[in-house]
Amino acid sequence: MNISGVEIESHFCKFAKKRLKNLSKKHNITFHCKDIVSFLEQSTKKFDYITSLFTLQFIKPSKRADVISLIYKKLNWGGGFIFFEKVRGSDARFQDLLNFLLNLEKIDQNFKPVEIYGKSMSLLGTMEPFTNKGNLQILHQAGFEDIEVIFRFINFQGYLCIK
Repeated sequence: MNISGVEIESHFCKFAKKRLKNLSKKHNITFHCKDIVSFLEQSTKKFDYITSLFTLQFIKPSKRADVISLIYKKLNWGGGFIFFEKVRGSDARFQDLLNFLLNLEKIDQNFKPVEIYGKSMSLLGTMEPFTNKGNLQILHQAGFEDIEVIFRFINFQGYLCIK
């Protein structure tokens, strides 16, 4: 099995290499410390699976559709794109309730209100999640027809998309 990890942040790349050191002995695992667009554009391979864990929401909305289109092009026919993202509520009422529920969950996990607020402020302007409808739109525009929601917890959602 060949596995390629792509991570733009060097400290996360180092962490992943260290964490998967034993698994790397059984499988061919390589890590590339670069952004996903450069990696996919430079790669001559097609892939059976591509995963993205809470990263698309940090790509500017004006570029996000292009990234998903590139992912679609780099998949083999029948290949899967699995991704997890934070999603916005479908309107302001739902968004407010989802944020409230998420904050309650964080308090249940022993986060302090100041930590919750600090995290929210640190993400302001850097993370721009789409609604479920917005995610489905850009997936369809890229060419994905077979899309299934495989996970939902408050305002976090996982998708399985098959080419």
